[in-house]
Amino acid sequence: MKATDITAVGPHGDSGRESERLAAALARVSNTGVWEWDADRRHLWCSPEYFSMLGLDPAAFADQAQENLEAAWIAFLHPDDRERARRGFADYLASDTAEMYEGEFRMAHADGGWVWVWSRGSTLRDDQGRRTSRTVGTHIDVTSLRQTQERLRESQERLAAISNNLPDSMVYQVDCGPTGDTRKFTYLSEGVWHLHGVSVADALRSPELIYGQISLDTKERLLARQRQCLADMADFRFEICSTLPDGSQRWFLIASSPRRLDNGHLVFDGIELDITERKLREQEIRDLNTSLERRVRERTVELQSTLDRLRHTQDELLQNEKLASLGALVAGVAHELNTPIGNAVTVASTLAQAHRRFRAQTESGLTRSALASYLDDVEEGSQIIERNLARAAELIGGFKQLSADQASYQRRPFDLRVLVQEVVMTMRPAVRKTNIRLLDDVPPGLALDSFPGPLGQVLMNLINNALIHAFDGRETGLIRLSAALPEGSDAVRLTVADDGCGIPPGDRKRIFDPFFSTRLGQGGSGLGLHITHTLVTGLLGGRIEVDSEPGQGSRFVLHVPLRAPRDEGADRPAR
Repeated sequence: MKATDITAVGPHGDSGRESERLAAALARVSNTGVWEWDADRRHLWCSPEYFSMLGLDPAAFADQAQENLEAAWIAFLHPDDRERARRGFADYLASDTAEMYEGEFRMAHADGGWVWVWSRGSTLRDDQGRRTSRTVGTHIDVTSLRQTQERLRESQERLAAISNNLPDSMVYQVDCGPTGDTRKFTYLSEGVWHLHGVSVADALRSPELIYGQISLDTKERLLARQRQCLADMADFRFEICSTLPDGSQRWFLIASSPRRLDNGHLVFDGIELDITERKLREQEIRDLNTSLERRVRERTVELQSTLDRLRHTQDELLQNEKLASLGALVAGVAHELNTPIGNAVTVASTLAQAHRRFRAQTESGLTRSALASYLDDVEEGSQIIERNLARAAELIGGFKQLSADQASYQRRPFDLRVLVQEVVMTMRPAVRKTNIRLLDDVPPGLALDSFPGPLGQVLMNLINNALIHAFDGRETGLIRLSAALPEGSDAVRLTVADDGCGIPPGDRKRIFDPFFSTRLGQGGSGLGLHITHTLVTGLLGGRIEVDSEPGQGSRFVLHVPLRAPRDEGADRPAR
């Protein structure tokens, strides 16, 4: 490539040379390439910086022959920019405009790359304002700027691609002005059409197309919230319901952050998400909850009614169980009374016979020995009758007390041993029908302030349960009642244990359930242990535990407070 003379053309005279030196100094300081084109001479003058920005040595062009624009300047241009740049400069020279020439193109760099150059110039005019043949200008290396712009363009394109492809969303920027009082969209993704039915161009021109879809009260609250966030420079979140141009309604979540630009304007950068489906689901859930609450209320009424019936039924079953216990009590006491009363009747009959003999002997002649024998018989018989009648009276007294306790839930102080003896006495007839022994190992002196009737019924139920279930397939066995008061405890530990066949693990968890029985339909109601658990944990205020292993017997342990908890409805007569 031929060089261009960079010294042949310049202002004439000392003042001209001084101006030239000043211009050259300014060009060096600013690293700006200065050029001058003389159209009459078709001559181009360039400052050294013109070449240094291209990585060339300016001295290499100092002594080169003159070249025109085509041979010098155009030779450095990128092939893709050459025609456009040449035509742009030629069109400027051909025009009579007072504006400046501007062009942007790539020029070859010595390292083999390309430098983006921003060229600006203006045709000089004479004293009368007529255009001269000389045009002067500058070349500035804007490669870094173009690269930055290119990276910015690529970033913007990526942002646009991402924001335009976000499902059910719209990315936006709102310019709120220097004071935050205006609203104008400066960026909108294509999602605005899918969300609001408005094109990007229309929304950029008229933000009211978007804001107008919001109800007036919601819009006022939205703007008030935005003003507060701008004042605090705080993040912004808001849910709105918009009416689209087609009349449909959709819900949107707006999330954005405020910032202040270099020009002083406040802007919101944010995203708007379509949450219509979520709001519909929430409404469905609210409707479902309302329906469920209504159904729960209705079901609660039904369950309460059912519970009341069950409680009534339970009371009836408990009453029947109490009557059954009273029946067993009556049968047991009647059996026990047979012996002393029978003995008394026998002795009374014997005395009657002795009296008749004595009367006959008196009529025929009473002897001293007959009188003595009669008196001995009367004394011995009287003693036997007295003892047996006393035993009967004792049995009847215990029966009266136990039956009174069974018939009503009266709270009173009592001795645990006395209560257990009465229960054992009552259960003895049933035990005698088997080869099972019933042992009472309860020490005296355990005083309780509780409900003896329910506690007696509990013991009878546990003994009866052992008689029915514990010794299946066995001819002999032992049931032992024991009690103790652990040191420092306010509850007596009462145990009913047997050495029977034990309870299977699967049944052990269910033995207190109502209507659970391994002999249901064979005489077992499945309510004895359930009523036992209810009485112990309810009225007596204690707890009951069971310890059993198959083949090793069972132990029912009752922890009964020495003083039963106060129950206002406990001291009531039985129905």
